[in-house]
Amino acid sequence: MSSQNYLLRGGNGYYYFRMRVPKRLRQLCGKKEIKKSLNTQDLTKANRLAMFHASTVHHLFAQLDSRNHMTDDIFKKYGLSNMKELIVETTRKPDGSVVERIEMDPDKIDAEKELLEAFREQYVGKHITELNNAVATSNGVVKLSETLTLSELIEKYLDWYPSNKTKVSASTIADYRAKLTLLIYVLGDIRNTDFTTSETNKFEAIFAKLPQRIATRKEYRGKTCDQILAMKIPSEHVMTSTTRRGYVIQLRSFSQWAHKRKYFTEDFFGHFRLPAKNDAPHLARDVFTPEDLTKIFTHSIYTQHSFTKPSQFWIPLIALYQGIRLEEICALRVADIITEDDVLSLSINENTPDKQLKRGSRSVRVVPIHPTLIEIGFLRFVQQQKQRRAARLFPELKRYKCKDDRRLKYGHKYSEYFNANFLRKMIQITDSKKVFHCFRHTVSNTLKKNEVPESIANAIVGHEGKNTITYKLYGKPYTMDVLLPHLQKIEYGQALQHVKPW
Repeated sequence: MSSQNYLLRGGNGYYYFRMRVPKRLRQLCGKKEIKKSLNTQDLTKANRLAMFHASTVHHLFAQLDSRNHMTDDIFKKYGLSNMKELIVETTRKPDGSVVERIEMDPDKIDAEKELLEAFREQYVGKHITELNNAVATSNGVVKLSETLTLSELIEKYLDWYPSNKTKVSASTIADYRAKLTLLIYVLGDIRNTDFTTSETNKFEAIFAKLPQRIATRKEYRGKTCDQILAMKIPSEHVMTSTTRRGYVIQLRSFSQWAHKRKYFTEDFFGHFRLPAKNDAPHLARDVFTPEDLTKIFTHSIYTQHSFTKPSQFWIPLIALYQGIRLEEICALRVADIITEDDVLSLSINENTPDKQLKRGSRSVRVVPIHPTLIEIGFLRFVQQQKQRRAARLFPELKRYKCKDDRRLKYGHKYSEYFNANFLRKMIQITDSKKVFHCFRHTVSNTLKKNEVPESIANAIVGHEGKNTITYKLYGKPYTMDVLLPHLQKIEYGQALQHVKPW
């Protein structure tokens, strides 16, 4: 187990959250450590859950230290309901009153329940019960419809959200859940009755300092919010305005929904300023330089066919000459290689249930096959797959669930192989901005340098673009004889001269 991520893997392959109870609190908690099954064998999911539980438990420890309000459900959640004894030293409160020592008889029936009630009475006061049912505002008392923890409220919101939209994918809901869970990571799983403008201000101040991908980057994975804030965050890890914008949009929507249904006393995030729509987009991901391409395509995979799977050879080549997204390539079927307008073409579609294009039907398209791919032997490879009666072009690729409980993808493991293994280790391209998606940027940049009209470039790479209603509603897709001459402008000089044909 790593001391940083609080994870323990059991013999059954399932992960557990484990955290030591500080010595000062062990008598109070009745145990030396907290251990809780995460009910998953997926490491990425386990890391995210561990991050959430670590934040909640640290928050609980802080409450115990400060003798703040605690709830029965939090104690039960982490197996702390069997407290043997609570001893509180006599202290003098700011108003001069004395808090008496509280003890518990462990043999007494309902002793734990009585102890907790006594604890609440002395340290928090009777007004807590009142606050759970009503929160005072300048207009009087606002009755809240229900008392829920943030995690419960977020799930209610996500259950409601699809009913308010025409079509919402599971990956979209998973993305929204990941964004809203940041509230719990920063503030703890507090109840809606305890949510005030103070929590909003605290979150806003911390949010501005957090790096992106705190659940998946190894530098931050499993660390608490305070631990991350104490670190020096590299500039390339800082959230871009586009990323922050996505968080703010969801926080505002969630807050408005909660206020409208009287789960919040006010729209706490309605005032959040929406960041600029994007940073300079061309800085987010780099393009592959001629030197990069030479490194990639002079590797023995291409010069000596040292690959172990055909996908290692073909997928980068297809991406480089077609500009197709990774998942679109990995999900290709043999039947997707077609003849359209008398031109050999690729059909990017959702004709089978396992295919889910990033932008749905807007990404469906047919594009000519680049002549260079044909020269290298792409059609020979397709014919071999037909002879093997393979349904998919790359049957060796299996679908895996992606990070944050997103949808199953054929390209998930390939992306890990290409970015972490091939680029970083095998050919030593270490720039973090250089990833598989850079092939797509490289194609777009090449089309732009060759002054290909934007509408045609969009048709090739599968962008929707900003066409007028005339083009969107009434314009027909470009024919292959129109697209092919522009596609042929994608060339890279001598960078691929050593590639051995199939």
